[in-house]
Amino acid sequence: MNIPLFLRRRQISLRKYVNDKLFPDSELKLLFGKKNKQEIKDIVKKVNDIVNECTFACTVFSFKQTFLEGSKAAKDSVDTFKNLGILKISIGRKEYFERNENVLEGDRLYDFLLRSIESQELRSIISNSSYFSEIIERYKNVPF
Repeated sequence: MNIPLFLRRRQISLRKYVNDKLFPDSELKLLFGKKNKQEIKDIVKKVNDIVNECTFACTVFSFKQTFLEGSKAAKDSVDTFKNLGILKISIGRKEYFERNENVLEGDRLYDFLLRSIESQELRSIISNSSYFSEIIERYKNVPF
């Protein structure tokens, strides 16, 4: 899959952030302890699985914030213009009025994105979180 460079960089940066928060170097050294190669390999796989899922949750969360803030801005704008006696505004070819599909586009995109996630637990983590830190805290408690 070809992902635009700016998104790839953002994802790499987010994964590093999540990894550093979940498993600082000192904690990894404790996890490895005096383990044999197979045990270390198993630990590395588990760490990667946890970091990947948490990074995914944080990525979807960031889209959630973007989509919902966009809809809120559209709603606030339409309401402000309505109070000024302007019932419809146009930006490019899109018209915004009341709570039409363009005003609610961010809400719909977020709902669609959330429904596309199979795991009910993951959907719950994303939808009930207000900050990245809440998601990361949840993954700190994943047992080994």
